[in-house]
Amino acid sequence: MKQHRFTVHDVVKITGISRRTLHYYDSIHLLKPTEIADNGYRLYDREALARLQIILILKDLQVPLKDIADILQLPRVEQQQLLVQHQKALLQQKQQLEFSIERIDQWIHGAGWHELTMPDSSSLIPLQQQYETEAELLYGHTEVYQQFHSQLDAEANPSIRQQTQNDFENAMESIYQQLAELIYEPIELERIGLLIAQWKALLETQMPCDAELLTCIAQTYVEDIRFVNYFDSYADGFATFLHRAIILFIEKCREDEEKATQNGVDQ
Repeated sequence: MKQHRFTVHDVVKITGISRRTLHYYDSIHLLKPTEIADNGYRLYDREALARLQIILILKDLQVPLKDIADILQLPRVEQQQLLVQHQKALLQQKQQLEFSIERIDQWIHGAGWHELTMPDSSSLIPLQQQYETEAELLYGHTEVYQQFHSQLDAEANPSIRQQTQNDFENAMESIYQQLAELIYEPIELERIGLLIAQWKALLETQMPCDAELLTCIAQTYVEDIRFVNYFDSYADGFATFLHRAIILFIEKCREDEEKATQNGVDQ
């Protein structure tokens, strides 16, 4: 008795896959029709249908089609070995996805791009290292940068150096938070000037800061989109506010120096 044959229409109706997919599986020799009818129709027997159902299960388990072809030709023990490897790959993907979801959550809840943690397995150079290399390329020829770098190199203990850096960043963040609370106050407010003076004093624990360097830093805060995004995470428009406050501070310092010089001449 001849076995029943299913047409493409039947297979589509039974499994829910598309006609185009079924034809594709035929073209890559993953699932060939049991026979071709005289009218050119592809026909499938129950064994082919069962094979297709296994293919669809494996595909739903995210097994690549090229691996599915291999798996179907192997005995069960070897199939298990291949699927164990696939399971490990899926678990790794799961960890990466969970980590990505975590980082997106960090950003949604206020973290800046530079604050997002990166997995140890990432092929990217750590962001802090990228910043350091960028700074060296931009300012490595300057005396200020060389003094700063010499100061870092002088600290041989990595844990102490890291703690110093952490203390510096925490102190900076505190100043930014206090300034952000004053963003709608007049820029000439004495409290703002005092906080900028603290900001400058903190910078000078890391490197010498003259008016030219401070102006360059202030310009970077509004010209580099990374800094703009970081500072605006404190408050909308904070990068522009901080730039104005720093420039005003520099101008006042200049005026005070000129007055002091003039008073010395007059005396």
